[in-house]
Amino acid sequence: MSQQFQDRMVRQVNSRFADKLQRRNRRRMIVIASIASVFLLGAAINTGTDRIAFWVLACVPFWACMQLLNFSLRGIFELADARLDEHQLAIRNEAYKSAYGFTLVFLVLVVTIVAAVDLDRIAMFSVAAVAFFVGALAPRLIAAWRLEDNDDGE
Repeated sequence: MSQQFQDRMVRQVNSRFADKLQRRNRRRMIVIASIASVFLLGAAINTGTDRIAFWVLACVPFWACMQLLNFSLRGIFELADARLDEHQLAIRNEAYKSAYGFTLVFLVLVVTIVAAVDLDRIAMFSVAAVAFFVGALAPRLIAAWRLEDNDDGE
């Protein structure tokens, strides 16, 4: 990523707004809201509508939750390694390691359930989209859920 992007990200994740998100209960609320926004996005896909306003309305909560999640984690998943300290790198690496197992079990469970249920093409695509987003966000969600109040990497 560009140097300008990294500089802007460092300023944003170390702002007063990000400081307000450094409590465990707030991070956990963001995790729950993020999962709910993923399911809302899946529900929007399942409607099969082609109205752009509906899609935008479904994407806004998802985008907002991703920003809050990033700020609550101080950008440890987006910043370059050189911009992080050893503790932040350890949190990120542990989250990735835990997410591999979680994602594998989650995807096997989703595939097993979907194979037993007769879904149409659009419903199948919405389930696949939800599974993709949950799998892709798993390291961030796990790190945010586990992080203690004193482990915010300040």
